[in-house]
Amino acid sequence: MKTYKNLEIYQSAFNLAVNIYRMNIMLPNQELVKHGNKLRRMTIQIKDLIADGYSISKNEDELTKYLLQVKIVCDETVLLLNKIKKSHSKSQSVNYFILEYIKLKNAINKTVSGLEKNSAILRIPYTENKVLEPKI
Repeated sequence: MKTYKNLEIYQSAFNLAVNIYRMNIMLPNQELVKHGNKLRRMTIQIKDLIADGYSISKNEDELTKYLLQVKIVCDETVLLLNKIKKSHSKSQSVNYFILEYIKLKNAINKTVSGLEKNSAILRIPYTENKVLEPKI
């Protein structure tokens, strides 16, 4: 059975969260205090929302809501990384993380589109109004 741990978007979010922790150590103390804690919380939230969405959701609509929240947090993460980049321009890894979170957001967009497509197919009403009578 497939679990959220097998999902590419979860694995990507998990690896990014681990690497953000490593990058945080290299930030100057001022940046670490100013943005580091928020950045770490946001990256953990992304992977947790993906895990919760796939574990708790009972249907595609609920899962889509979780994934839309993930997209919002990805956008906020990119904005925060851009702030860090402006104040700490020496770090090349910040550019890498910005690109990776944009890639993650695009992968989530594809997942949401796939869910919406499958959901639309399932919701097409049965057009024929015949009631089949059992043969006796």
